[in-house]
Amino acid sequence: MTLFALTLGCTPPVEAPAELGELTLYLYENFEGEGVDGEGALPAGLLRLEEWLVDQPLSPDDDVDDRAVTPPDLTSDRLGGAVAPATADETMQVPVAVYVRAKEDMDTQLELLLDENQVCIASGTTTWHQQSWTDGDADCFADGSCDVLRSEQEIHIDSLANVFLDIQRDFRWIELDDGRMAVVAREWLPEQEDAYDGDGTWDQRYSLIVWLPEADGKVLRFYSMWSSVTLAGIGDDFYANTVKNGLNEHFENSVTFAAGESCDDRDNAKPEG
Repeated sequence: MTLFALTLGCTPPVEAPAELGELTLYLYENFEGEGVDGEGALPAGLLRLEEWLVDQPLSPDDDVDDRAVTPPDLTSDRLGGAVAPATADETMQVPVAVYVRAKEDMDTQLELLLDENQVCIASGTTTWHQQSWTDGDADCFADGSCDVLRSEQEIHIDSLANVFLDIQRDFRWIELDDGRMAVVAREWLPEQEDAYDGDGTWDQRYSLIVWLPEADGKVLRFYSMWSSVTLAGIGDDFYANTVKNGLNEHFENSVTFAAGESCDDRDNAKPEG
């Protein structure tokens, strides 16, 4: 009954403006720089994203509902080489994007995004998150001597139900026209994952994550996720708000961790599932 009441009180983020919605799909599709627009796709797309973001509420103190939108579905023709689970139904996606202006500089952001242990950096429902490099290494990417870093993400989530997700996440350095260096990450869940403590499945998950440095050293952050779950009693609106709050919590936890505040969950043992 409590879950039902919470669901009734939830509304999803507002629909993204058409320009932003298309731009988000464009960046995901052209991540490899080999799409219809070639190698210039990501720099051009990121500058357009920046133009849109700077006119929005961006302070961490602004309500997350003012910093979140619902992008259009990420259809199979826009995956740009990412792999969909064989069972995925793209019409069931619940897309959510959240953005913020982070005060931490790009060097600090790099330390956070390349930390192999993402617990206390990711959302609070992430109780285990190890990333390992499958192509390239963190030192090479951090100093800019390699442009691409590919990884596997093993994530345990304790939210709505307990589940392990094995996710592919790739990072790229992108040089903008004015010489600034941004980072874009693209991720996908290759296979549907079952919740191990009850009925339910995580059916699909794709993400586009952007770190875009500004001239004053602050960093624009943009995180868009397209995902769906099959869980008893969980409607799309409730799930959208869960995702929205989780993405925003990731932003908040990154700040807290960068400030050196302690986190009791950092050294969690790997859950058994």
